[in-house]
Amino acid sequence: MAYLNRCEIIGNTGKPATIVHLQSGSTKASLSVAVTKKYRDKNGEQKEQTNWFNVVAFGKLAETIEKLAIQKGASIYVSGEMNFRNYTDQDGNARSIAELSAETVQLLTPRNAQPQQQAPAQNYGSMGQSG
Repeated sequence: MAYLNRCEIIGNTGKPATIVHLQSGSTKASLSVAVTKKYRDKNGEQKEQTNWFNVVAFGKLAETIEKLAIQKGASIYVSGEMNFRNYTDQDGNARSIAELSAETVQLLTPRNAQPQQQAPAQNYGSMGQSG
């Protein structure tokens, strides 16, 4: 039997990408992405539901995200696989988290339309993960 773990989202970033340079020499990028769904309730009223996705990328893809300086509110496409992990927080409480491990990230907002920082000139099309 074949199995598939694939997730694709298009949404807006909730804050600038967080970049961490790991002791191993690799790079990790973390993003929070809001995906909003509009629908009508049983009374016909327009409603919105927003789901937040924790997105992580490693290696060359994370380095590219760092160079792009993705800012809050940027529109992005992300594809990858959903992973769930458990950890213990600083207070010793058991926690679990769902993360979208990015394999592809595409910046949909033109870089010159992003607020505040200006990213270096670079092709910002689809970025496949490697490394």
